[in-house]
Formats: sequence, C-alpha cells, structure tokens
Amino acid sequence: MILKDDVLKVLLCLVRIDSFDMDRDLRAKYRVLRGIKTTDVGIDSYFSMNDAQLFFRELSKRHGVDLPQS
Repeated sequence: MILKDDVLKVLLCLVRIDSFDMDRDLRAKYRVLRGIKTTDVGIDSYFSMNDAQLFFRELSKRHGVDLPQS
C-alpha cells in the first residue's frame, strides 16, 4: 500500500469533509430506509441471503462441497 496509517486517516477525513454536502441526500435516504427489510417490500427471503444456512447451502451446491448436516 502506498497510503497507510496516519496519511490514510488524514486523506479519508479530507474526502469526508469535501463530500459532506453531496452525501446529505444519501444520509436522508438511509434514515428513511434504515428499518426496512427486503421481505417488507416483497423480496423473497431467498434473494436477501440473510439466512446463513441458506447461503452456505447454495455455496456448497455451486462448488460441489458437501456440508455436514446439523
């Protein structure tokens, strides 16, 4: 890495200060949508991949790895 430690922290801080006004819309939308889950808007839980068992089951299917059953 070229940028690390204190230099990286300073640059990150400067970027956040520079983009603060542009991020205002994003922060407002985040506040509105913060408590909403994908299932609340009609997206099937399969597509949200919030269930770890479902995630690993699909991963094992794709890569042909047998997972131990619990």
